[in-house]
Amino acid sequence: MASLDETIVDPLSAVEREALTKLRERDSAVSALRDDIAGLQQRSASGAASMAELRRLVKEAERVEALLEAPREVLARPAIVEAG
Repeated sequence: MASLDETIVDPLSAVEREALTKLRERDSAVSALRDDIAGLQQRSASGAASMAELRRLVKEAERVEALLEAPREVLARPAIVEAG
């Protein structure tokens, strides 16, 4: 059994913690982007995805990334992907 004197260490760095907070604050935009990506994946499996749709999705991803104000490399870290 663990004692009360043990220290719990946060596995996220300060930068990762900040990125995760921003992801949660912008949850509606992030969720909408995830839904768009899932829809595109379903349509592309049947060959129904268009270049215009891909361009729109890229622009939306860039918009959401700008909202998060976090570097792309931080957002791609496994700890953020799993937690976000």
